[in-house]
This record gives sequence, structure tokens and C-alpha cells, in this order.
Amino acid sequence: MEFKLKKLGIEYVKNKPLKDYTTIGIGGPCKFLIFPKNLEEFLEVIYECERCGEKIFILGCGSNLLVSDQGFSGVVMSLKAINDIEVLAEEEKYVRLKVGAGMRISKILGLQVRHGLEGLEFLAGVPATVGGCVKMNAGAFGKEIKDFVERIWLIKDGVVNEVVPKEEDWDYRKFKQEGVIFEVELKFLKASVEKVKNNIKEVVESRRAKQPILKKTFGCAFKNPSGDFAGRLIERAGLKGFRIGDARISPIHANFIENLENATAKQVIELMKVVIDKVYKNFETILEPEVKFLGCGL
Repeated sequence: MEFKLKKLGIEYVKNKPLKDYTTIGIGGPCKFLIFPKNLEEFLEVIYECERCGEKIFILGCGSNLLVSDQGFSGVVMSLKAINDIEVLAEEEKYVRLKVGAGMRISKILGLQVRHGLEGLEFLAGVPATVGGCVKMNAGAFGKEIKDFVERIWLIKDGVVNEVVPKEEDWDYRKFKQEGVIFEVELKFLKASVEKVKNNIKEVVESRRAKQPILKKTFGCAFKNPSGDFAGRLIERAGLKGFRIGDARISPIHANFIENLENATAKQVIELMKVVIDKVYKNFETILEPEVKFLGCGL
């Protein structure tokens, strides 16, 4: 594996702690952490992992992810270098962009401000990539990213498929088709720069007032149950501020788990189990994690 990576000139590091690549700052090492720069390198790594029998995990920005304290025994492929932007079409009212899955939402928002494009402002302050947001159908303030997605370039079984998503392909916090999201076509509405700036400002101010955005978290820990809010149920169960070790339910928003300093995945999992148990006992509602797990789980 390493010989092939060197031969092809593909960037990688060995035994790198994944806590440095997750927003909550937790996680042990993986065998190889690889950074493909384009589709060809990505497919080469996929092929080599299959040939060597290596397990593989695709990493975006590392939000909504809890990695085991022992790490991951396989290969982690980061898409951070897959971040090109191409203008596909410009119409009277809309602009369509083709965006690499590793593009950070913050950079998309910067582009929206510079060119007066309205669309993903509701994701301001979310430390995520385009690919991750589409995979999880990220949403906030009554909006979801699915409403801005026109096409998805999806890699499955070593083949790139161009997918035009249908409504049935989406679910709450999920794009249901299997495969790796490599590129996405997004549709933006033309608007004044001032309007876009104000939209972003309102969202960021709201998040700062209601969420611990300056703390190490992985975003919302649990999905909202139908007709209710996970944070409200957790708070009503008396768990706001509750902690196990350095893992704490945020005193600002109960659906966030903070890493105060040296929290472990084990502590976070124990804390999540307490939340699930108490919310069920109090309200007979089963909370489903929004967090994805790598090498560990509830």
C-alpha cells in the first residue's frame, strides 16, 4: 500500500491521530490518512485498498463524527483537496456551480458574498464540507441543503455516476443513495451582496446566542424526533450541563456535547447513553444519534 502511494505521488501520513481531524477533537490513529487531489488519485486509492483488503473510511471536515479512542485499523481518505469550483451555467436569476465535495461551507459562503448569490446562508457557522452536508442532508432554520442540489457525482464500485436526485432519495438528515459523494451541482439565486451578508450575519448571531460554536463539539448529537426538538427533551430531563469526565452536555444548548479538554470517545458514548435512557424514561421518546461513529458505537 505505502509503496503504491509513494509511486503515484499521493499525499499521505501514517498512524496519525484522528482527533486532529475531527471538530470534537477525539480519536485515535488510523493506519493511513490519505489526501487525494483529484478523481484519478481517489480511484487509485480505492482500487489499492480493495486489492490489499483494507477497510476504508471517507472523511470530510470531521464534524458529526466520533472516532474510537483506539482509532481505526484501516485507511481514512480525506477529501479536503477535492475543492474545485466550476460555473456550469448563469441564467437571469440563477447561477449553477459544480463544487468539489471537500469544499468547506465557509468558503462557499465567502463566494456567495463576493458574487451576490443566495442559498446556503442557513449553514453559516457549520464546520462542514459540501459533501458531508449533502450526505447528511444538513439543515437549519427550516431549510435543507437538498433544496439547492441539482446533481450529484456519486462514486460506487469504482464508477462515477451522475445522479439527479429525486425527492424519494432524501430523508431527514440523510441522502439515501449509496456511494461516495465526489462533486455536487448547486443552484443559487442571484441577490444583492448586502442581502447575502445580512442573511449570514443573522444566522451567525443566532448560532452564537444559542449554540456553543466556540467549543469543541461535533454539532448536534441527536436527531430531532418528529414534532419535537432533541435539545428541549434533554434539557427537560435535567441533563443540561451534566458531564462525564471531560465530556459535557452544553449548558448553552442541550443537544451539543462539548469536549472540555481531554474527553474520550468512551466518555462521550457513556454520556449519550445516559441521555437516551433518561429521555426515554421521562418522555417515552427514543433519541437517534445524528453523530456517525468510527470504530465505536452505542
